[in-house]
Amino acid sequence: MKYLKFRSMTWWIGAMQVGAGVFIAAEPIHELTDIAEFVSSLLGGVKPAILIGGGLGLIGLRAAPGLK
Repeated sequence: MKYLKFRSMTWWIGAMQVGAGVFIAAEPIHELTDIAEFVSSLLGGVKPAILIGGGLGLIGLRAAPGLK
């Protein structure tokens, strides 16, 4: 449970990045092209892998010892 910090803004931003990256990457599956392109344009056209990696990094940073 050390990675689940629901009261942390850093955790929520990381979770939103992961969610947005997965949503954009899964566009061929859910076929919501317009919405996926809109989300991608809001985020500056960043590749989904970078969003997912950055989000996981923020979630991991939040769980690091010594940071509260």
